[in-house]
Amino acid sequence: MPVHIDMLELCGVKLSRLEEDDEQLSDGARIAIIRDGRAALRRLTGVDFGYDIGQWEECLLHGGEDFGYRHPYGYGQTARKVQETKSDPEHARLVAALIAKDGCG
Repeated sequence: MPVHIDMLELCGVKLSRLEEDDEQLSDGARIAIIRDGRAALRRLTGVDFGYDIGQWEECLLHGGEDFGYRHPYGYGQTARKVQETKSDPEHARLVAALIAKDGCG
């Protein structure tokens, strides 16, 4: 489901297998992925929670709209990655750098 792709990108996960593995991504590349995930979620939902993964998750789970987030095809893996990312200091560092650069949160 596209919403799972968007959330995984917000987590900084690169889904294309055509280029280098996630572990080899530069900070700039990972920041671009996070930025793209947020933009896609904004387009899908019509709201903006910045880079706050927890708020995005709440919106998708309980927002009253059916965005397909609970679809069994991708929900389990996406939910696990979202939980990991919420406490990932590396992701927090990248988001802080992104906010400092773009001036938005």
